[in-house]
Amino acid sequence: MEQIRKESLAAELLAILYIQKKPFQLTFWIIFLCFIAYAILAPNRYLAEGTFLVKAKNVERSVSALEGSYYGGAPEIKEEDVYTEAETLSSKAVLTKTATRIIEKKLIDIQSSSGSKAKNEQEIVDEFAKQIGLALTIDVLPKTKIVHPVILWRNPKDAAIILNTLMWAYLEHRDGVQNSEESKDFLSNQVDSYLSEWRNKKSAIVGLAEKYNAPDPNLELTNNLLLKKDYVAAINELEQKRDTLKSDVDMLEKTLSDNQNHLYSFLSNDVITELVKSLHDSQKEKEEAEKIFLSKRVEVKDADEVFQNSYKTIRGEAVSLLQHQQVSLKTTNETLISLTDKLKKLEQRNIELKKVSVQMEQLQMESVLMASSFDVFYKRRDQSQLKGTLQANVAIMSQAKAEPEPAKPARVQLVLLGLFLAMTLSLIVAFILDAIDQTIKTPRDVENYLRSPVIFSIEQIKKES
Repeated sequence: MEQIRKESLAAELLAILYIQKKPFQLTFWIIFLCFIAYAILAPNRYLAEGTFLVKAKNVERSVSALEGSYYGGAPEIKEEDVYTEAETLSSKAVLTKTATRIIEKKLIDIQSSSGSKAKNEQEIVDEFAKQIGLALTIDVLPKTKIVHPVILWRNPKDAAIILNTLMWAYLEHRDGVQNSEESKDFLSNQVDSYLSEWRNKKSAIVGLAEKYNAPDPNLELTNNLLLKKDYVAAINELEQKRDTLKSDVDMLEKTLSDNQNHLYSFLSNDVITELVKSLHDSQKEKEEAEKIFLSKRVEVKDADEVFQNSYKTIRGEAVSLLQHQQVSLKTTNETLISLTDKLKKLEQRNIELKKVSVQMEQLQMESVLMASSFDVFYKRRDQSQLKGTLQANVAIMSQAKAEPEPAKPARVQLVLLGLFLAMTLSLIVAFILDAIDQTIKTPRDVENYLRSPVIFSIEQIKKES
């Protein structure tokens, strides 16, 4: 009893296989022979292959992406970008376009090539596109940015034609997505908008120049600063001259108004200086005459008369000098006032020019940005209108080419795969049949179904006929 209960799992499996050996063997041989037959009788397939090189991202529509690619170069291509191109290549739209073009241009015999039996034209296209998709294999090398499409077909010539048509249909589909009519309208609108804005900025710059009479505010501002420097120097010089004249005028007025005799030696005038020398000589002669002669003598009177005449002459020259200096002082003050007013106006003009310069620089900067954006979208619009840009972002490195020899089927791999699947499915069938079979086949079944211990077993006795 304990020995039966300790019956190993392996023995039970062998028992199941022994009991279900007929369905097990039948399932195994059916599957295995099918794989062997396919490996031996599989039709020849010819391989055609081509190569794409991904040079830029799939689609760039936004303003920032376009300007970024223009100023900073094309954005870096990531691995997912290459896989995206591969998915686009195998998309239903590209396959349908390929099938439609082949059928419309009758590039190959669809009936003999694909074996299609569809009657409706759209059904023929869909069926043929489906067959192309099943025959298409795409290898992606993301590090080298290469997409490698491969097609297996019954005929090498047809394989090359199908793959070549597929590759160009993919490029046209990609170009149609990137350069759609909506995209072209958007680009044209952007070109017109930026051109209009650029013209407005230029008109605003011209308007500022006309309004403030400042065609070149920076140059005028530079010249004005030099002129201001000259004005300041002239004003300082005139102020010094004014102070000197005012001091001389005050001194002369004070000297002439005190009714005392002065020699006026403090005056720096050539004529008065000579007269002062003459006055000194007259004074000496007078003093010498007074020492020698009496005051009533003619010699003394003559010397005194000469002295008085010299003094009157000097005083008259001093009065004339005073008048001249008063006029000079007035003229100097007027010139100072005029230069000060000009300096104030010049400073106001400089402030105005600085404001105009800032406004013009801002408008000029905006104008340059508008011109750059206009250039970006203008070139992009022209590119969208040229068919030569099909390979601008994705280029064909090698055209579709078919191998002259058929691709050998992997017979050994098929046989091994058939052996594995046949064994697996046969075991599954055997276990399923054993699970649904409620008959008693082993001592364990007696315990499981009848809930009674097994005492002994006897051989089945066939009835004698």
